[in-house]
Parts: sequence; C-alpha cells; structure tokens
Amino acid sequence: MKRTLTRFISRIKRRKTKTEAKKEGKGDDGKMLEELAAALERLPAELTDVIVLHYYDNLSLLKIAETLGISCSVIKKRHNKALSLLRSVLV
Repeated sequence: MKRTLTRFISRIKRRKTKTEAKKEGKGDDGKMLEELAAALERLPAELTDVIVLHYYDNLSLLKIAETLGISCSVIKKRHNKALSLLRSVLV
C-alpha cells in the first residue's frame, strides 16, 4: 500500500510540473496539487489507503472492503472521514 501511495503522490507531482509548463503564471494548479499530496501524506494510513484505492486505482468502496477484508460500512466511514480531513486542510 505504501508503494501505491508513493506512486500516487509522484503522479500528482508530475502532473504539477506539466501543468506549470503549460500554464506558467496562469494559476495555482501546481500549488494545489502539491498541497493535496502533502495533505495525503499527513492522513493516517487507513484513511490514505481508502482514498488512494478509490480515486487512484478506481476501486468501488465495496471492492476496497473486499480487498482489505473489512466491512463496507467501515470503508464508507473512513472515506468520509478522509474527505472531511482533506477538506479542512485544503480549504
């Protein structure tokens, strides 16, 4: 799971550099992606796992529950908590 998070964060950073090259001086897309990567690194591992699996690996919450071997309701709670924490950090 740590490798998946590392790939996800490096992908965000690569996207940031491509965005900066295209839109130099036209916005904060790169800064926003950098802040997102930093916020993801600060989340607890069980919350980060759900976010990365859902948004990066495109797994449904049910499939994540099956993969991690825990109930779907726990995954939904972790997903909502992770999104709430990310919103509070990024807003």
